[in-house]
Amino acid sequence: MAVIDDCCRENLCLVADTSISGARVACELDALVRVYGKPACIVSDNGTEFTSRAILNPDDSARMRRESLEGRQDQVARPAPGSDPLMFGIYATVAAPLFKLARIETAMFNLHARGPLGKSLALAVATSADRAPAGSARWSLEPALLEQMIWRTQDGILALDFLPENLTGKLLGHLVGLGEYGTYTQHDRDLRGVTLSTSDAPFLALLKRHRKVVPAAMVSRIIDIPVEIAAMV
Repeated sequence: MAVIDDCCRENLCLVADTSISGARVACELDALVRVYGKPACIVSDNGTEFTSRAILNPDDSARMRRESLEGRQDQVARPAPGSDPLMFGIYATVAAPLFKLARIETAMFNLHARGPLGKSLALAVATSADRAPAGSARWSLEPALLEQMIWRTQDGILALDFLPENLTGKLLGHLVGLGEYGTYTQHDRDLRGVTLSTSDAPFLALLKRHRKVVPAAMVSRIIDIPVEIAAMV
């Protein structure tokens, strides 16, 4: 799939896939709208994807992906001053669509603390700046479901709770791939956006514990943030 600006003939998006779903089309168009604004019209030379439910009923099938700060002043903007997690979530939401222009693929912030000090609460509060907190998932999610969630949150916030201390080989591969290639998947499809995560220990410490060499790119992409009780007040 290629998306071309008919005015300047710039190629805005190129997806190398022989079988693309309507949901994927909607996801890519959402990402473009966030960066370039809403177009006057969209013309397709192959209309089958545009008759899918994801396109015809966007409010039902893509609500989580489409939600943003617009229209959420009461729930997000007004309570934000004085709430560190909520302000952090707003910063992440605003930054994610700008990554493409800055030629940055991913950034990850890992909230860590030993014991129940409010990591999941901080994650839920931060995620609420982008969408309903119920859209979060655990790192232990099945790989296929994890990849689906990645694409639903393209150019937005990917929230993954509770990174286990005993990492599986497959999960380790995904995490190291994030630092080296900017992707979680094994299909040469890059993730672009902000990942918010929680864990008991710092992310880089977990990798070193498993004797994984930490790529230099990963150090710049991933920031560990200790969660203090005061931040939850």
